[in-house]
Amino acid sequence: MKRFLFILFIILFCSSISKTEIITRDDIQQAGLLRLSDIFLLIDDWDYTTIDGITYQASPLGLNSYQHQDWKIFLNRIPIDIDIFGVKALDRIPVDLSQISLIRIYTEPMIYAGQKTTGGVINIYTKSFKPGFKANFRTGFGNETGDPGPYFYTDQSSPNIDKLGNIIAGGISNYKDSSYIGISYKREIGYPTDQAMFNRNNAIAGGYYPRQKLEAVCLEQARYYSDFFISNIFGISDFEDFYYLRQYGGEIPVKSRLVYFGSTGYIKYFYGRLIRYRFSYSANKPDYRNNSLNLDLNWKQETVRANIEADIGKGRATGIIGLWLNHFAVHSYYLPGENHITEATAYSALNFWFFKNLESNLGLIINFRKNESGFLARYKALYRFSKNKLLSFVLSYDKTLPEESKSIWYWQKQGYSFLEENGVFYNITGNLKSSNKFTAKVTFGHGIPKRHELEIYAYFRSFSNIYCEGQFLVSDQYYSAPNNLIVNTDCSGQIVGVAVKEKIKLPNKIRIDFFVRYQQSLNNETLFEETWSSVPKFRLSTTIYWNQLENYSFSSRIRYQGKTKWVDYDNTDNAINGIHNVIGVDPFVSIDLTAQKYFNNRKIRTSFSIRNLLNNKIEYHPIGAQFDLSYFAQIEFLLN
Repeated sequence: MKRFLFILFIILFCSSISKTEIITRDDIQQAGLLRLSDIFLLIDDWDYTTIDGITYQASPLGLNSYQHQDWKIFLNRIPIDIDIFGVKALDRIPVDLSQISLIRIYTEPMIYAGQKTTGGVINIYTKSFKPGFKANFRTGFGNETGDPGPYFYTDQSSPNIDKLGNIIAGGISNYKDSSYIGISYKREIGYPTDQAMFNRNNAIAGGYYPRQKLEAVCLEQARYYSDFFISNIFGISDFEDFYYLRQYGGEIPVKSRLVYFGSTGYIKYFYGRLIRYRFSYSANKPDYRNNSLNLDLNWKQETVRANIEADIGKGRATGIIGLWLNHFAVHSYYLPGENHITEATAYSALNFWFFKNLESNLGLIINFRKNESGFLARYKALYRFSKNKLLSFVLSYDKTLPEESKSIWYWQKQGYSFLEENGVFYNITGNLKSSNKFTAKVTFGHGIPKRHELEIYAYFRSFSNIYCEGQFLVSDQYYSAPNNLIVNTDCSGQIVGVAVKEKIKLPNKIRIDFFVRYQQSLNNETLFEETWSSVPKFRLSTTIYWNQLENYSFSSRIRYQGKTKWVDYDNTDNAINGIHNVIGVDPFVSIDLTAQKYFNNRKIRTSFSIRNLLNNKIEYHPIGAQFDLSYFAQIEFLLN
């Protein structure tokens, strides 16, 4: 292993590009996705876990564990803050899948839209500036064949009822004379059909049948002028769910409202260079929902961000320089002391082309809070051997403040105090302090335009002074309870991995996407090893798209995920009618099929999907739902 690391180190300094994974609107439609959170099914190099198939925790190429959700979400390159208890429920974003034009995924520490992103990025683009009036309406439903259906536990019970009408969404937009305006709406309802999940949720639901319910509305406006551009987006979403709060041992009832406003634009100056601005306001307000846990989550999180950025340089050296002001506030009686923090962030990124075949990028971002500061320094180089071959590498080092993980609250210690007030006692060994992370990634790329793309990359990540939580949790099909929480503030360890990604375009409009990855932790201390053991070591996927027939498309996706280990659940009850596997989650193979058909000159789009064709036992979490063979159908009406 030492020889392998030495060779990897030498390779790094002999020569990764911020390679973007792109999910297009066509990819979303051909995969038969219904919800925004379903996009995780298409992100190859992100590991993820989910309790209910709606709320997710993710680990982009080992950048973080499921305890540290450092990845960020952007809407049209404007940050949107949707974190509650370290869980990002993508469906809370007030944008429907049908309004999305493109999604970009990044898996490297970087400066993105002026923000320090140490754990990956998901950026969602919502506009397509094509002239004319557009309108759409869609509805979808689905059902798990092995479950009794969502109405089994209601007064409308029957042996097996489909989730008819569980998604309704639509929108209208118009782009004319350089001006765009659009409005959209979505409504989603689901019920936990997994027996163990239903029993747990029903036990704490306070007399009503457990369900997830989401309603959201979004308004967008944009305008092009001769020398400047401005774009605004405003949205509200109301979400009722049973959030998985890991430190609490299971789900807790949460009713929350997200209010979001984002604005961006630019003005031209001096030979076409741009001055840009970005502004975002996110307000998360959990509220009381009937429950038997005596939890009253009546508080409000507010995040205000403002940015100014300018192009600099010319010729072979160009770049950007900018400043962010970020203000975080929590309004709650849980915080008797300080309840707000203002942070200033300064950054710059420069591109150099001093040699014909070598491109270099150097970036630095520093964030200041009172008497403490963090930073991210990053160097990227790309060397082209020929028109079709390249070698690139990325080196980054960051110092991260403990609040930046936001696993409970913006103030980590007050977050633990909130848990203690609700029966979860904790013990912190050492002091919560800044953590350090080093990342190195090497990529070899080969491509033939419109025919073939190949990437082979290796990565190494080193963590020091990060905090890890250890806890023994007790759970069965009716009850979950936490035990004392041990917080070690001096964890350290390393992750190394290698991956291959390939895209092949064949005759007859056939496209094949292939991905395989293996990662391993190295000589780490026990708590770090246990924390990262819940992230799978091995992943493999193959997706085939076929679009030869007019108005038809077909896709199939095969996924394999290796075994994971969840030490905190050693005490989980295994005698639940064989439903759940404690401590570890077994490896699984999943095969998904989707067929899509257009009617009436492509004004009506229909799709039918089958997930988990082999009806294998698929679960991502020791106490999460098991997903059986399922089907999903949707119809969308389009007016262009």
